[in-house]
Amino acid sequence: MTAQNASVAVAVKDRGGPLEALRFLAAAFIVLYHVGIEAPVRLGEVSPIFTRGWLATDFFLMLSGFILGRAYGRSLDSGRVTPLEFFKRRLLRVWPGQVIVLFGFLMLLLATSAVGIAPRHPENFTVGEFFQQLFLVHAWGFSPTLGWNQPSWSLSVLVACYALFAPFWIATRRLGTLTALLAAPLVVALSALGVQLLFGESMYDLRASVGLFRGVPLFFAGVLLSRASADLKLSPGMAPGLLTAAAAALALTQMVERNDFTAFGAVMAIGAVIIAADAWKGSSRLAYTGARISYSLYITSSLVGAVWFGLIRMIEARYELGAGWHWALWAGVIPAAVGFAWVYDRFVDGPLQRWIKARRGARRQAVTEALAA
Repeated sequence: MTAQNASVAVAVKDRGGPLEALRFLAAAFIVLYHVGIEAPVRLGEVSPIFTRGWLATDFFLMLSGFILGRAYGRSLDSGRVTPLEFFKRRLLRVWPGQVIVLFGFLMLLLATSAVGIAPRHPENFTVGEFFQQLFLVHAWGFSPTLGWNQPSWSLSVLVACYALFAPFWIATRRLGTLTALLAAPLVVALSALGVQLLFGESMYDLRASVGLFRGVPLFFAGVLLSRASADLKLSPGMAPGLLTAAAAALALTQMVERNDFTAFGAVMAIGAVIIAADAWKGSSRLAYTGARISYSLYITSSLVGAVWFGLIRMIEARYELGAGWHWALWAGVIPAAVGFAWVYDRFVDGPLQRWIKARRGARRQAVTEALAA
């Protein structure tokens, strides 16, 4: 699987629209996918849909490219933002959160070890993996397994995408609407062929430790859709119908045998969902709040889950509980993760990002004054 992020700043006139609602729902589905293996009966055995967290991850990767094209495309074209400045902004958006959560895992590991509680999978908590995650390179093919904050592999992918975004945006500047629209599926298809030749694996099911080769093509497809959608002139009245049709197509791809063709169809349906949701303007405070905490939910849910299920195992070892209690205790992780994400966004990530933005603004003002002196 995320997110933003995957987290990105949504550049739309109407905040809290369908696109933002989908961001939260995708983040929540990723959380459900990851905690599903801890359920009294694995959720994948209840329904196959719970094994398809990759759908939400692909959505986040494509959405990141799409929104960044909207948010920064004109600034890059005009020179108001340089490629280096863009990369620094995006890195500072995702890296601090990873660092905080990663050290949260370290503190948890040290605290539980001090009282004699060993992790169930100690092989996932190596020093080498810690530093790879610290520098967000753990999805670049250096690690055979992903421990610590496992969902953050997509942030590792996005760091590379941020470095490549400006050159790719500039290189595709002259593409027309139809050309950009057709280029998006072509990039995905050619990349899938390349991954198959390079790794002997399907790009759509590629392991997270080499997720870079899966994520970058999806991100680029989102960038191309962003270029195309700017001139599509899709009316708000058409958007609900297109969104419904795209969602139905996505559902159909999940009702047939999974292979590269159906996976490719699912990715194209996700692209159509993004375009339609973006065109369907609206405003909902609830959707806006959900989208706002989606990055925090994605980045912190693994840590919340580690604490929550550790406590559950202690309770279950001490008390004889019925099946209903097992399910109730497991289900509590969802509101716990959402609640913690809200707290984290309000009191940690939000203030930290405002501080970073203020520092960046002060530095830019100092440079301007020095040049004018």
